[in-house]
Amino acid sequence: MIEQETGSQFSTTLICPIHQDGEAPWAFVILPKSASDKLPRRGRTSVDGTLNAYPFRALLEPDGQLSHWLRISPALLEATGLTSGDSASFEIRAVAQ
Repeated sequence: MIEQETGSQFSTTLICPIHQDGEAPWAFVILPKSASDKLPRRGRTSVDGTLNAYPFRALLEPDGQLSHWLRISPALLEATGLTSGDSASFEIRAVAQ
């Protein structure tokens, strides 16, 4: 069986959620459709990736528009020195099941 290539590279702007209600600051990105289309399923999908070359593992959530979104945790923001509104480079690949 030939495995589907799930890797993607893209750049996008980190988005600030409207309501953070006293939580530590976090951000999110919506994956480009081309990146989401390479993933093995439309639902929740775990990925290994890099954010500005800093490694992470995360769970992507479906966005309801046939793509996925990625929550950028406060710890990952701090580690990369990024904040909402910054442009960032991503590389992602689905975690092997």
